[in-house]
Amino acid sequence: MTGTVTPLSIGMRVRGARDCRGWNQTQLAEALTAAGWPMGQPTVAKIEAGLRPLRLHESVVVAKVLGTTIVGLLDDSELREIGDAFHAGVLHAINVLQREANR
Repeated sequence: MTGTVTPLSIGMRVRGARDCRGWNQTQLAEALTAAGWPMGQPTVAKIEAGLRPLRLHESVVVAKVLGTTIVGLLDDSELREIGDAFHAGVLHAINVLQREANR
């Protein structure tokens, strides 16, 4: 894994979490529907195969149903990548604010 968050990397972790619960794709789809997020088995299959991205708002429900968190659906290198991007964004915002304050 290169550390890049991709639909496939997330899908693989969804599958792993589902497997840990001993569920098949239909059972996950039924649990999501029961939790108020209707999703069919074909959609679960596409997400796990990386053919359909798991949207952020969906990931909250998927993680909860699977007994994990959004962070639990990422590996360490992906978390570092997200953290680095966040840090770079904060530094950029600080620099912009400092330039504005010095005008």
